[in-house]
Amino acid sequence: MNNRLLVLALLFLFVTTLVLTYADDTNIVDAKALYSSSDFAVDIYSLMDKFNKCYPSITNVEIVGKSVEGRDLKIIKVGKGKKEIFINAAHHGKEYMTTILTMQQIIYALSQSRWCNDS
Repeated sequence: MNNRLLVLALLFLFVTTLVLTYADDTNIVDAKALYSSSDFAVDIYSLMDKFNKCYPSITNVEIVGKSVEGRDLKIIKVGKGKKEIFINAAHHGKEYMTTILTMQQIIYALSQSRWCNDS
């Protein structure tokens, strides 16, 4: 149990530090625009496609199913290594903050990459 609490505390610190440190380093994600988005899913999927276009050698966007509304459910994979980390965001309706945090994590990971085509 203590190990779980430690992992959760470290994860919280990592995400908080990540957002506070790198949120202003890029203008790819305009959080204010996402907060006021009239169609959040379309805007996030557009952002995922933008990442995939800029970093085609290390990203992959896939459709993994359909929502109850019949919309495509997309995921983005970042990296090509053997180890995998699964980050789930927006698993509750109308809770979009986790999606914005996850996109910031992706931005940070990609900003450390040297494979951008700048297209």
